[in-house]
Amino acid sequence: MTKQQRLSLLAVLVIVAALVLIQLTQPAPKQHAEDRARPLPVEIQLITPQPYQVMIRSYGSIQPRIQSSLYPQVAGQIIEVSENFRAGGFFRNGDILLTIEPRDYAIALDQAKLAVAEARLNLAEEQARAEQAQTDWQRLQLQGDAGELVLRKPQLEVAEAQLAAAQASEQQAQLNLERTRVRAPFSGRVREQQVDVGQRVSTTTQLATLYASDAVEVALPVNSSDLAFIDDSLLQADAPTTTSVTLYNALGSPVQRWHGRIIRSEAALDATTQQLQLIARIEQPFQPGNGLRPLKIGQYVRAEIAGRQMGNALLIPNQAVYQGSYVYLLVDGALQRREIQLSWQNDSEALVSAGLSAGEQLVISPLGRVVSGTAAVAASQQENTTP
Repeated sequence: MTKQQRLSLLAVLVIVAALVLIQLTQPAPKQHAEDRARPLPVEIQLITPQPYQVMIRSYGSIQPRIQSSLYPQVAGQIIEVSENFRAGGFFRNGDILLTIEPRDYAIALDQAKLAVAEARLNLAEEQARAEQAQTDWQRLQLQGDAGELVLRKPQLEVAEAQLAAAQASEQQAQLNLERTRVRAPFSGRVREQQVDVGQRVSTTTQLATLYASDAVEVALPVNSSDLAFIDDSLLQADAPTTTSVTLYNALGSPVQRWHGRIIRSEAALDATTQQLQLIARIEQPFQPGNGLRPLKIGQYVRAEIAGRQMGNALLIPNQAVYQGSYVYLLVDGALQRREIQLSWQNDSEALVSAGLSAGEQLVISPLGRVVSGTAAVAASQQENTTP
């Protein structure tokens, strides 16, 4: 190694030693110690019992209260359909939806009337013969009782039966003629039209699918854990219920509320989800003039079911609950971890059944990894004491 190289290496070593010495002799910053001594500012909420209406959220789709398939009761060619006999059309109970060619049935009715007239004539003749037979027997003053055949009683019974059968055939013919005009069985709407003018139909041809327009229903699944907050009458057979429900119609803007009631519950829990279906009914969902957009069959809606009214509920925000089992309280200037039990919870808040008492200070600030005993102060107090 040359002398110049040795001098360069010596200079480098001197510089490194100087840097190490400066680092070792530099005083420790006082800020860390001050931070460790400073209390952690937290937002708090004073726990106060309050009245609270439990609202159970659910989802479901709008379904008809009554839905049926319409079939004709006579066969023939369709010659006319109503303007309302279209998908989405409204109709009233008894409205004529379509007409089947009636002439064949009118002819059959005329023939039935002729048969009735002939049967009446035959009965009148038999009655006259029977009266004459009775008169002849009495006039001849014959010994013994006259037999039924002599008095023409069997013939009279046959004539009476023939008249009754002819009258029944006339009634059937009249009914068939009336049935060529297919009427609505209830007030409602056409969900699906399946025939039109010119088509020949039989009694097995489905004409349309209809549903009642006076009310719709929604099956709302409720978790088994929420059933404790439902009116007991919903779980009893044939018990009247006044439980209200609100449906949110999100088709269009703004979102609108429809109010209804729970009318019954299904007979059993769903084996897979362990949920119970509550059936809600909404009256007059298509009525114009109420300021609300009509509901649609098959529409998916969000619902809120009115549960129990709690008198002194301990309600806390979900953000204060950790792992669903504990919270932090501010006690004597320090954080204290407290195990709790929740009886009910929704997306934003929870009801506490055990672990908390009125008047305690709940920490609602999001906390990282902290331990009980960490010094803390309410944020409002810190603001008041900050110079």
